[in-house]
Amino acid sequence: MGGQRWTTDEELAWLQSKLPLYHESKRRDRVSRFFTSLIEEWFQKWPEEGRVFPDIDKGELDADQKVKVAKAVKKRKEQLRSWMMRSVVKETRSTASDFKQLMQVVKKGQPRKRALQRVEVYQKHFGDKKKIAAVVEEAMKNATEEDTAMGIRRRVVAKLLDEEPPDVQAKVNAKAEELKGQRQAEVETLKNMENNEEAGAARTPSQYHEAIKSLPAMLSAAIRSLADATGWVFFITAGGPNPDAHGSIFMESFYFGRTSAVGNDFQDAYLAFEENVQDPFGKHVSNCFRMYPYTSLV
Repeated sequence: MGGQRWTTDEELAWLQSKLPLYHESKRRDRVSRFFTSLIEEWFQKWPEEGRVFPDIDKGELDADQKVKVAKAVKKRKEQLRSWMMRSVVKETRSTASDFKQLMQVVKKGQPRKRALQRVEVYQKHFGDKKKIAAVVEEAMKNATEEDTAMGIRRRVVAKLLDEEPPDVQAKVNAKAEELKGQRQAEVETLKNMENNEEAGAARTPSQYHEAIKSLPAMLSAAIRSLADATGWVFFITAGGPNPDAHGSIFMESFYFGRTSAVGNDFQDAYLAFEENVQDPFGKHVSNCFRMYPYTSLV
């Protein structure tokens, strides 16, 4: 706050703890009720009589002293209201600044230049996830201080891949090459979209189609940068009409950031993912597009 601070450390911490409730009261149009409760609680914790006349018992104040206390109470109420309102303004400015900084991070982010490696392809598309998890869990029991969960998992998956028969390894190699080609195409498409997009222009079905195909690359560029900048984990599920399937509803899930101790993302770690996340969201997406002309997108 600007000017000289009038709160103690304890009072300041208490006020700051009330900010979420103030935000909620604004959202629900209950600000008046919030301040009534805030002021009541404040004076219960810190009576103004003790500030103005610390050496006099409340019941011993004379008329003039009570007038001074009343004026101090009025001023304190104004300070409390002002502190809350100015804090929200400051937070809003800070949020706008933080958002700009995050957008700069996103702009600096680039689509991941490499596609999945053989071990990653095997783990994601061909490996027995339950078997991998069991072997990783056993390997973790013998881990040293220098070992990391990711390193152990990678060694386990690589060993399991080496033990697969030639036909499985051939499928893994083919899939890795396919994904590599897709990655290169996505990056190229994303560059073309950035160069050719007309701001404010109505989007055409072909533009929707290109954007959907480029979704993994676009999200990788944006969200991976935010995950790196914030240290957070991001899970995104998206869905809508698929131009390649005559407008049928398709969904994609994306995960960015740290994985669990055994290397799983949310989709793999949550056994009921399809039942409790994917299926309800799919129904919601279908409802969103029930009355929507799919042909305008496809």
